[in-house]
Amino acid sequence: MKKPNSLVQLLGYVFMILGPIFICFGYLNKIGVLPTAVNSKGDPAVIFPITGIMFLVIGVVFFFIPLYREKKLKNLKSIGIIVQGTVTRIKKLSYTQFGYQSPYIVYFYYEHSGKEYKGKSYLLWNEPNISVGDTITVYVDEYKKHRYFVEV
Repeated sequence: MKKPNSLVQLLGYVFMILGPIFICFGYLNKIGVLPTAVNSKGDPAVIFPITGIMFLVIGVVFFFIPLYREKKLKNLKSIGIIVQGTVTRIKKLSYTQFGYQSPYIVYFYYEHSGKEYKGKSYLLWNEPNISVGDTITVYVDEYKKHRYFVEV
């Protein structure tokens, strides 16, 4: 399984796992393998699959939106204006894990047309080979200066 590029995509993985589990629980309840209390409100054989389908749809949306956005931003590598950015912070997201590995995010700023902009990288699953104060290449959209793509 490919490691996610953003926290939203990581949530997409979680929802895409929870969705089928809820759907299975609903069908297990329907065939009597997973009984519920007599006084429970609502029919779990209906509620669980509906919740599972909602989780599955949310997961697919959360998974594909960052992919679309990343594809759009990678296009800036060929058509964007190249400027130099300065790394201001490198943060390890120790509360986020994927296969016992925590990602890093590189924070930076860049100047374009006399104005300063701040940015951050996508999730980096290996420790970046740069440090605070280093210069990195940033590809900036000519018309929307706040849109950028950075390879670290």
